[in-house]
Amino acid sequence: MESFTFVIFGFTSNLAQLKIIPALYDLEEKGQLAPNTRIIGIGRKDISVQNYIDEVLHIKSRHHTHGIKKEIQTKLISRIIYLQEDFEKKDGNLYSKLKKIQGNILYYLATYPNLYIKIFQSLKDNGLNQEGDGWVRILIEKPIGNDLKSAKELDSLLGEYFKENQIFRVDHYLGKEVIRNIFGSDIKSDGVESLEISISEDFGIGKRGVYYDSVGALKDMGQNHLLQMLAAVTAKSVKREDRAEVLESLMPISRNIAFGQYEGYLKEEQVSPVSMTDTYFVLKTKLTNGPWKGIPIFLSSGKKLNKDETKIIIYYKNGDKKTFIIYPLKNPDKFDAYERLIMDAVAGDQTFFNSPREIIASWKFIDKLAVKSEAPFIYKPGSNLTDGVSAKFPA
Repeated sequence: MESFTFVIFGFTSNLAQLKIIPALYDLEEKGQLAPNTRIIGIGRKDISVQNYIDEVLHIKSRHHTHGIKKEIQTKLISRIIYLQEDFEKKDGNLYSKLKKIQGNILYYLATYPNLYIKIFQSLKDNGLNQEGDGWVRILIEKPIGNDLKSAKELDSLLGEYFKENQIFRVDHYLGKEVIRNIFGSDIKSDGVESLEISISEDFGIGKRGVYYDSVGALKDMGQNHLLQMLAAVTAKSVKREDRAEVLESLMPISRNIAFGQYEGYLKEEQVSPVSMTDTYFVLKTKLTNGPWKGIPIFLSSGKKLNKDETKIIIYYKNGDKKTFIIYPLKNPDKFDAYERLIMDAVAGDQTFFNSPREIIASWKFIDKLAVKSEAPFIYKPGSNLTDGVSAKFPA
């Protein structure tokens, strides 16, 4: 990769700790970071970079399981400058430092969306959203809005501060090699009886109560990851306009969705004791155009289920089936999803980032399904709810 300055807003966030910083370590280990690449972390916590990075890299998670080499960690730390300050501060250290930097700048917003406008405005006020002797790009993490209205508002807001070719909307499933391979496999709809896509997790919401209780499983997983996997199977190509065409063709059928909530969810930290938030959903839909038109499609996702697995299953009328295991992989990808997305953004390749058209189409579909007419059913942790979902709906 060419050299760049990587500015991470929310350097001490959960996202940065579990995904972004481990991805930077792996890129360092693989020799992908140019010698002049530097990292500026911005946060409100008082931390020692040395101690913080050491703690983060030794967190064992599903995203980062391998051992840490001291020399690679030291090399990564040598690139990092940490600034403790408010993001919206107009005359803070961040902006005075950035004004002195020559070359390419990549911003990553690993913060809550309610801080976006303050960050955008501060960058604009300091002239740091404009390209000078290098490019300026920005990575925005999901959720892109919380419904159709807010998604449109965010897109309009982004357009006030950045050009479209500067904006990289992240759905990290599009960084997974196995998903990219499915896009290129030219799967035919001939003889297909149904398509089933599921994300099951064997863990709960952890410390994400504030966020999760405001969205639920359908918006957290259905609006993005599941729909992108659906596009991987059914789109004519990997092109963003072809993915959008699939999403625009989806038929929302409100009677064909069911919501669940795991037993004990109401006792989770920062969750309303009367919450109707879904921690599981299953729905049946179909496409109204293209070669997959009319074929039953089943999407499901849930927390605290019996396994941790993401899969796509194509059932054929002759009894055969084709299964893609997205997670866990038997043979790890050469590059993690976040590594690939950082590399793509530096290269200026928006192929595997969401377009505004995709975002709008997905929210139009989800909005019509998200309204609950009754409380979600309660299921026991460890339940198997993502297998055989076609039986949950009438023919």
